[in-house]
Amino acid sequence: MATLRVAAVQAAPVFLDRTGSVEKACRLIKEAGGRGARIIGFPEGFIPAHPYWFHFEPAVSRRAQQFNQELLRNAITVPGPEVDALCEVAREVGAYVVMGICERSAEASSTLYNSQLFITPEGALAAKHQKLVPTHAERVVHAPGLRRYALACIDTPWGGLGGLICGEHSNTLARFALIALKERFHVGSWPANFAAGSARAMYETKNINARAHCLEGNLVVINAAGVLSDKIRAMLCDSEEKAAIFGSNGGGSAIVGPGGEYLAGPLAGEEQILYAEADLAGFDERGLMRDITGHYQRADVFHLTVTCEDTPLMTITGANREEATPGARATRPPVAPSGEKPR
Repeated sequence: MATLRVAAVQAAPVFLDRTGSVEKACRLIKEAGGRGARIIGFPEGFIPAHPYWFHFEPAVSRRAQQFNQELLRNAITVPGPEVDALCEVAREVGAYVVMGICERSAEASSTLYNSQLFITPEGALAAKHQKLVPTHAERVVHAPGLRRYALACIDTPWGGLGGLICGEHSNTLARFALIALKERFHVGSWPANFAAGSARAMYETKNINARAHCLEGNLVVINAAGVLSDKIRAMLCDSEEKAAIFGSNGGGSAIVGPGGEYLAGPLAGEEQILYAEADLAGFDERGLMRDITGHYQRADVFHLTVTCEDTPLMTITGANREEATPGARATRPPVAPSGEKPR
């Protein structure tokens, strides 16, 4: 039986420390790759952190702003030296890596995105996905993803490799679009948890979504969830009331097969790398019964349009092009002399 070993990394970052988180990520990639994993998935915002503080800190509070500034300072730009380091270690172990990051825009330097990087065994950054709509309190810090990064599904020898982040898994159209792109392996990147009193619900939601996606798409989901270390709790919570919001350490990572069955996990809230052997022959058998982008679909009845072209920041109309300076990027309408009407 032909199988493929895949891995879900369940770990905490070196919180709000870009350099430390990259170093830890590289160690974990080496460990998983050294144990034979050919696809390695990481949690949401692993480098440098997920903004958990917005669940109990008012957005305009001094404490929230201090956390925001640290996140901005430690977020990574793409491309950049941190991405190069991740690509190099992926090349060393010969594995595909899907990494959750907080991305600092190179175009608007104070703008942050919640992103996934897709890295190949050759050490190349093949694609980037930016979370389409930040979930809940994330909207205070993360911008909605750009349309050109709405979907990521890269080719591998075993089929398409795609991914989504956290609450995006409830977006049925996004999941269908990835299935239509021939996704065969999917990395779901998740935080530890994200709302007061919902630790158990979050734990279960992660894998309800994963199992549904597997059944609908005849694919394997690598669900990688974050955890909260004692050190992170101490940094975030300056009162018992705030600490009580996190009812568990998070976790819940799992690897799910195309029949919706657990191949490994779910894990409790400790740091661990989860491994599973995916049966490459099983896809065809299930596809004969149900293929929602083929014989089990009606494209003449249902049709999805996906727009991946960005809207420009500014469009100038009505300029007097006859008076434009040759080579100028933009012109402005001429100003009429006093007492005259504009031409």
